[in-house]
Amino acid sequence: MKVVLLKKLKKENIAKIAGLASITKGYDADVALVEDRIDVGKYRNLKWIHTSFVGVDVLLTDGIKKSGVIVTNSRGMKTPVPEHAMALVLAFERKLRDAFASQQNRDWNRITGGELAGKTVFVLGLGAIGLEIARLCKAFGCRVIGINNEPVKSKYVDNAALPGKLHGMLPQADYVVACLPLTDETRRLMGAKEFSAMKKSAVLVNVGRGPVVDEHALVAALRKGRIAGACLDVFESEPLKKSSLLWKMKNVIITAHCASRTPHYEDRMVEIFCRNLEAFKKGKKLINVVDKKRGY
Repeated sequence: MKVVLLKKLKKENIAKIAGLASITKGYDADVALVEDRIDVGKYRNLKWIHTSFVGVDVLLTDGIKKSGVIVTNSRGMKTPVPEHAMALVLAFERKLRDAFASQQNRDWNRITGGELAGKTVFVLGLGAIGLEIARLCKAFGCRVIGINNEPVKSKYVDNAALPGKLHGMLPQADYVVACLPLTDETRRLMGAKEFSAMKKSAVLVNVGRGPVVDEHALVAALRKGRIAGACLDVFESEPLKKSSLLWKMKNVIITAHCASRTPHYEDRMVEIFCRNLEAFKKGKKLINVVDKKRGY
């Protein structure tokens, strides 16, 4: 079996993969490890693509969707993204942005922050990441509600519903945390109508996919005070343009699509890939298989 590595990896991780399959630089690969798009037409023997990311919206071209090639992703490495989501929520609630500004000015400003305990957090997407966010929120004493495409039962979620209940649940939320994949159904799911349904004191957090949020509608909602703020790790277009009004908004916290980035990310991704590689060689079922029609 031949594997083509279309992602730069550490030597030790390349060695792990080489211990399970032959690594090729040509177009004769049976398996491809990627982080971006791949022209499947060039790889005539290709049977399986693994992406180093969780989101597959960029990868799923028409060519891949129509092909018989299996696609798997790297979901399951849930620790960094939920922690980052909580860092954003806590930074906003405790006004750490203001505290940092005071530090820069050497200003002894005893800021009064809020309390997360007792707040309602609305998680959009109750997959592995969403459920871990729910667990962490529960540890802080929050009420957790959420939506998901399929029914979910969890001791960390007080009320889980299908997406059709979105508008009825938005007015309950103090924080709306989006961790959804990007599909035709989720694209611009959060727009002007949704922001109008939220409390004026509510905050949007997005650690999923940028285009899930209508950025122009978000900017308008923030400028007009329809919602209290936003904490954003992902954007409709990346990198975020320097001309974006979001950069200078005092009620916005921005991180540069780095929620999943830790020194351990590559190692965990390669572990998932190698586990699947062993299964693939034996003709066994793979984990993290993407439904190409649904887009996740």
